[in-house]
Amino acid sequence: MNGAARAQDCAPDLRVSAGQDGLVTLQLAAPCGPYERVDVIYGPFLLTEETDGQGQMLMRLPPVVNLPNVAAVISEQTLFAPMPLLPGPSPDYVALVWEGDVDFALSLPGEIPGVESLKLGFPIGAEAHRAHILVMPSGSALPGAVNLAHQGRPCALAPVRASVISSQSAARMPLRLPAPGCDGDGFVRIPVPGAG
Repeated sequence: MNGAARAQDCAPDLRVSAGQDGLVTLQLAAPCGPYERVDVIYGPFLLTEETDGQGQMLMRLPPVVNLPNVAAVISEQTLFAPMPLLPGPSPDYVALVWEGDVDFALSLPGEIPGVESLKLGFPIGAEAHRAHILVMPSGSALPGAVNLAHQGRPCALAPVRASVISSQSAARMPLRLPAPGCDGDGFVRIPVPGAG
């Protein structure tokens, strides 16, 4: 095999598809890139993942309105893929995005049927970009607030930078979360942008 053919076989590939559940699936294949860091740029979301032992990465996300394409950065290469047409109405969502290997979780203050929980981002250090997204059926009334809890270890020695994103707001709402201890299971209530 010559060098050009080998380079083509190693070239990473990004594909985006829409599912009947209203979610978008990102598939990245990097045959020569097992356990490589991947940074996904998806509208207001920046997420850090890692390929598996075969150089594959799979991620499911709620659709972002008016987003023309998705980008992924792996091994200093930036890949682009167009957003697909959705087969039906887009689901609603609220998301917390943060940096670091601290683990947070969102929960709803009340019951909404059909909610799906998506934990995204690989905890590879202080610069990892992570998210917890609660996806609700289309037409659901977004709650005015959600509960945010720190889940066990690791703990943080300093406040954590975070933002809240929702399907009803085009902008992030920045948060500065107190440094979570290792012994508390309490939660704080945070407002949802665009709700109401």
